[in-house]
Amino acid sequence: MKQVFPLALLILLLSACKSKPASQSEIDLSEITKTIHQFAQWYHDYVNGVTESQQFIDKKGPYARLDSAGLESYLVNLKSSGMVSESLLEGERAYYRKCEPFWQNENKEEELTGMDANRFFCGQDWDIKLWASAPVSAEGLGTDEVVATMGPLEGGRSVQFSLEKEVDKWLITAVDCGEESFIETEDYTGSYYSDDKSCAMTLQIALRNGAYAYEWKTARRKVAGTMLLNRSESETYLVFKGLTGGGKQSVEALFSNNSIMVQNSGNAQNPYQHFNECKAKYITFTKGVPKPEAEKAVEIPAEKPKAASKPAKKALPVVTLNRYGDITLSGKKIALVDLRKALQAELLKNTVIPDQLLIKPIGEVGMGARHELQTVVLESISGAKWARKKAALEVVNQAVSNRLNAETELDIINNYQTNGYYALVDAKPRYANGNPVDYSISPYKYEYQSGNFADRVIAILKFEKGKWKILTYTIGANSVPVNAWVKKYGIPRKLFER
Repeated sequence: MKQVFPLALLILLLSACKSKPASQSEIDLSEITKTIHQFAQWYHDYVNGVTESQQFIDKKGPYARLDSAGLESYLVNLKSSGMVSESLLEGERAYYRKCEPFWQNENKEEELTGMDANRFFCGQDWDIKLWASAPVSAEGLGTDEVVATMGPLEGGRSVQFSLEKEVDKWLITAVDCGEESFIETEDYTGSYYSDDKSCAMTLQIALRNGAYAYEWKTARRKVAGTMLLNRSESETYLVFKGLTGGGKQSVEALFSNNSIMVQNSGNAQNPYQHFNECKAKYITFTKGVPKPEAEKAVEIPAEKPKAASKPAKKALPVVTLNRYGDITLSGKKIALVDLRKALQAELLKNTVIPDQLLIKPIGEVGMGARHELQTVVLESISGAKWARKKAALEVVNQAVSNRLNAETELDIINNYQTNGYYALVDAKPRYANGNPVDYSISPYKYEYQSGNFADRVIAILKFEKGKWKILTYTIGANSVPVNAWVKKYGIPRKLFER
């Protein structure tokens, strides 16, 4: 009997020494890490196989085209890995379709837009040993959707993965490489109309089979054809093939902030007249449909209807300058000294404040006068942008003050981005007296004590009815949950790029 007791005691001690069972979050993180590492290895082997992985670009014609059958075959191969979701496949399909229109104006034998880096390894070269073993952390554990961060990888960088749980398996829904990973294009499609009654014209642009199609109507003619994109570092020009006027060259127009401007006539050194039915030197087209014609408008059929559309933009203010130096702002005469304040007020009525504003010259205007006016216009735009930014920071700071139960200020602005409709604010808060925030006495004291707490606030705002509204914000996060916020709030991914 004496021998039984020590044996029983030994069994109890051994049982007590066993580690406690892993939590569901720990199990999920382990499975998520396994999925990411195994997919990296699978994809590495795939792209380095005997058969090329991306055989979906057709270069037989004058320019590169997307081979839809080849793309679908590629996506089927991705799905066969068993580690990616349908939403990832749809995202890849949409990405390449978005790139295709740019290829029409590019040398097919050179690097094409969107094809200069591997979509999943975020570059042209990668160290598979790192990608198959780097540590993984995740936000959202305990739910069926998480955002995982893997790194450090080459150069100390990290990559974000969005995953969702289907039955008992984690699947990758998106890979976020950061700024280098996404092609964001303007939405050129839609209806446009001339804002000059003496130049009554309409323009329709639609995306068909990977190319932009247009239909241009004037009082005398109707022309349809293909539109090409011609981009410089700072400007985008639209080239309307088949639409010619007094010269042999196709009509070219400047695109800016959903407006299109055509220089209708040249000068003594380069004489031409695109549209003889219109005498204006510059013709500006505004996106939308004039109210009297809204019911008559017929859209060119696009590949598929859009899921959602942004609210119609308010027309931008129009600044004109004539040969005598007279200036008008949206049709009203104004002195140069009063223009800055008045134009800034007009710009702040718009959801989107443009980066530039076209000045409409009336007659032959000297370069000196135009330059002076352009300086004032740029200063007005800068002032309007600062006023809009200041308003966003005030809204975020008020939320932080309420949450921390203390008067605060936003000390360091790490990042501020806006497309007009949404804004991203990433900043460091401090007390109003200038002292750093003491999180140990705040509602975040336990998160702060964990040691994995950042002294920063990250917020997403939406501009509605003339003011900013917070959609979501977080205090203490180490990184911006890009994929989660893009998916939940429908925010353009470009907002998170610098």
